[in-house]
Amino acid sequence: MTFVQLSTTAMIAMSTLLAACSRETQTEAAQATRDVGEATARATGVVAEKAKDAMITAAVNGALAADASLSALRIDVDTTDGRVVLKGSAPDAAARDRATQLARGIDGVLTVDNRLTVNPNR
Repeated sequence: MTFVQLSTTAMIAMSTLLAACSRETQTEAAQATRDVGEATARATGVVAEKAKDAMITAAVNGALAADASLSALRIDVDTTDGRVVLKGSAPDAAARDRATQLARGIDGVLTVDNRLTVNPNR
């Protein structure tokens, strides 16, 4: 059972119990139901954001792999909240700059922190 299904089941169970309780207990149960709903919404938002970041990382990796000047390089791509960090090395400044351009061209990328070092011996 997924987190959302479990939370929904818990909210239904609390609502059922609410009908058989005193007014004070009903108020407490209603608040608990709202709290579970809010927690579920927050958790769903976090999962959605992580999925979006994973999609951005995959798209940047794909763009780098498709580029002839970058495909043979080992470039690590990390994405958090739409902010991409590139790590590794590039054979020259042009390849380093090209990696930034490709990452910026991906939908959902807010910023690119290019930490690639230029290593002409690669």
